[in-house]
Order: sequence, then structure tokens, then C-alpha cells
Amino acid sequence: MTEKNIENRIIRDPGALGYANAGKVRNVRVSPTTGRVDLMILPQSGRTKLVLVEVKRAGADDAASKVAGQLIMYYVASLQIGLRGLARIRRFASEHQPAACSPSNTSLNMLAGGARSGEVAWRLLREGRKLVPKEIALFVALDGAPPRQLVDTLRFLKKNHSLRIRRAIADRRSIRVSLAV
Repeated sequence: MTEKNIENRIIRDPGALGYANAGKVRNVRVSPTTGRVDLMILPQSGRTKLVLVEVKRAGADDAASKVAGQLIMYYVASLQIGLRGLARIRRFASEHQPAACSPSNTSLNMLAGGARSGEVAWRLLREGRKLVPKEIALFVALDGAPPRQLVDTLRFLKKNHSLRIRRAIADRRSIRVSLAV
């Protein structure tokens, strides 16, 4: 299964991760200095305000090492997003669903409602009370059993840094979330 197939499964059914009817943005830059997180899920209600999902094929060479580092980088950047900025992202996801769910790059300018520059967009996205760790959920989505090294890394991050990164395993029929880590 390709990463794009895994992303498609989650986009069709974010409820499998626990966020039914949530907004979705794909291949999105979280800040001016980060790369692009594969999926941003935007729950409509509840304690969780933002879900970041990094997708890898379980057999990929970098599945065990790179994915956790990427997700941590996106998490740190997302802690700078404000609630008014998050409202802008939700509006983009709602009003521009085809573009938001497209595999094409989603820029900060788009997220911020068509800001004229990345600098202006980032300022707009940081408006309002900043997100706090308990409002952000993190997932690694794979197409099969995670490599042992990844499981060990996720356990270490939870035990020593209280950073919980859940695993989702997607196949052609279903998505299963692992509660263990």
C-alpha cells in the first residue's frame, strides 16, 4: 500500500482515528520552517483541537527513524498556532474541501485564507490563545506492523517526555488504532 493510499483511507474515514466528521487538510506546511505534515485533522468538538498524522509504509527504510522526528517537528510548530488561526484553518478545510484533501501542496497562505505572503499568513495563524499540548493529538499511520525500533522510540517518548504518539494501521479494508505505547 502506498503512502497516498494510506492517506486516502484516513481522509475517507477520520472517525477510525476517533474524529468523525472532522475537517481534513493534506500535505500541509505547519509553519514557515517545517516540512509538510501528511494529514491535519480538525475535530469539530472536544478537548482535541488538532490532530497531526504522519504516514509511512511500514517497510520503508525511514519508517523507524525519520517518522518520529518529523512528527515532533510538526508538533512543536503547531504549539505556536493560536485559536483564531486554527479557526482560519478550519474555514479553509470546510470551504475548500477538494483543495484541502488534494495531494497537492497546501501552503500557509491558503490555510490563512489567501494571505498575500507566507510571513503574513504565519502571523495570522498565530493569532489567539496558543494551542497547548493536551489539545494536540499525534499519530503515525502505517500500512502494517511498525518496525520494532519505532515502537521502542514511541514508548521512550511517552515514558520520558509524556509525548504520546499513537499508531494507526491502515489496510484496504480498515484502520486500526493501537492504544498500546
